[in-house]
Amino acid sequence: MRFTQYDYYPAVASNDPDAMTRYWEAHWRSKQVWQCDLSREPIWQTVRDVCRRSGVLLEAGCGRGQWLEFFTAREHLAIGVDFVLSVLRDGRRHAPANRLVCADLRRLPFAAEQFDYVFSNGAVEHDIEGQRPCCARCIAS
Repeated sequence: MRFTQYDYYPAVASNDPDAMTRYWEAHWRSKQVWQCDLSREPIWQTVRDVCRRSGVLLEAGCGRGQWLEFFTAREHLAIGVDFVLSVLRDGRRHAPANRLVCADLRRLPFAAEQFDYVFSNGAVEHDIEGQRPCCARCIAS
C-alpha cells in the first residue's frame, strides 16, 4: 500500500519501510486527550445523518478507537481496524471493551458485505489508489 503523504517524502518512504508506522505512532502520541463526546466534531452531523439506524460499523484507520466508543454508545456494533499495533494497544488501555483489529485495510479479515457502514476519518484518503480498494468488499449492498 502506498500512501500519498509519503509521495512528498520519497526518501523517507523508500529507505525505511517502518517510516509509516513510526509516523502514525508519533501522531497518536501527540493526541493524548481521549474525547468521550465527539458530537461537537465538525464531521459528526454528516455521520449522524448517514448512520441513522443502528448497524454493524467498521472504522477504517481507527487509531486508538475513540470514535468506536462513541458509535457503540449510539447502539452500533462498531469494530475498528488499524495497522499500528502499539496504537491499538494504547486504545485497549483507554477503552477495554472496544473491538480492535490489527490489519491492512486492503486485506481485511472479514467476510464480504459484513458491514452496514464504513467510517474513515483520516485513513483511506491517504491511499494513492483512492478509497475504493480499501474496504470495498466489506460493505453490504
